[in-house]
Amino acid sequence: MDLERLNCFATVYECLNYTKAAEKLHLSQTAVTRAIQQLEQELGTELFDRTHKQISVTESGKVFYMEALRILHQVQISEENMNLFLNGDLGTLKVGFIRNMDPAVLTGIVNEFARKNPNIHLDLSSHDQNTLYKMLKEGQFDCIMTFAQPCNLDCSSVLIRRYELMAAVAVKDPRASSRILTREQLGSVLYDAESNDQEPAELEGILLKIACGQGTGILPSYLKDSIYREYIQFVPLQEHQEKALYLIYDNANRYERVLGKYVNFIQSNQIFRKW
Repeated sequence: MDLERLNCFATVYECLNYTKAAEKLHLSQTAVTRAIQQLEQELGTELFDRTHKQISVTESGKVFYMEALRILHQVQISEENMNLFLNGDLGTLKVGFIRNMDPAVLTGIVNEFARKNPNIHLDLSSHDQNTLYKMLKEGQFDCIMTFAQPCNLDCSSVLIRRYELMAAVAVKDPRASSRILTREQLGSVLYDAESNDQEPAELEGILLKIACGQGTGILPSYLKDSIYREYIQFVPLQEHQEKALYLIYDNANRYERVLGKYVNFIQSNQIFRKW
């Protein structure tokens, strides 16, 4: 069914005058009349009653008007959505993130990106680092957020945020009152985030053990705001060290518009880089 004919019909229906409808459509009256006649032939029914000086709408015309509006409205929506898609403003982005990622940064990124890009859906999924890279390479993720940069993949990375590494000890431990600690003073370290690219599978278990005084840890500063903050004291290390969180994506996809929108968003938000 020709969309121009539908538009002519809807305009004549609203104006109830061929001359006014033609002026509104920037067409000749002959073209409008011909479009209505062709549409009536296609439908097999008259849409307007022309027996009187002023045209009126038939019952068939009243019914078809609602259908014509629905079709024209849907076409308009489809055109708008296609324009959004072509501009990178519509779509779904599959994003993987490292287990135990800083919740404040994750929610901040997701909420702010959604506010600025309401027509882009972030499909989020958390995994360990090896799984993230494997799924990125296989195309199951458009990008990932993790701590270690790739060394053997054709990928690009964008810094999201740096975290100070701190000593974690039980609050009842005498070392908890120290202003600064060295690695040698920590003794039995259950997990060292500086020497381990892999996040621990059971971070909660490690935190519980530290809280119970069964070891210490060298952990990113954001964990000091965890649910165990009443039981674990985070103390600065004498050897200042950091752990960086990155957005990583396959260079083969760097021209994908929706991915580009997300990458530009991360690059332009300096707030995420503070620790």
